Amino acid sequence: MADLVCENLSMTFTNPQTGAAVHALKDINFTLKKGELLSVLGPSGCGKT
Repeated sequence: MADLVCENLSMTFTNPQTGAAVHALKDINFTLKKGELLSVLGPSGCGKT
């Protein structure tokens, strides 16, 4: 049994310097059980927050 399920998770934001759309996440799916950890890795400014 999963404690957290995310399906088709997407996050898009606008780069304030260029006005361009930045796709930080696109159609992400994952399942976590109690005690498991998830980490999002990427370069500075890519939208991890």
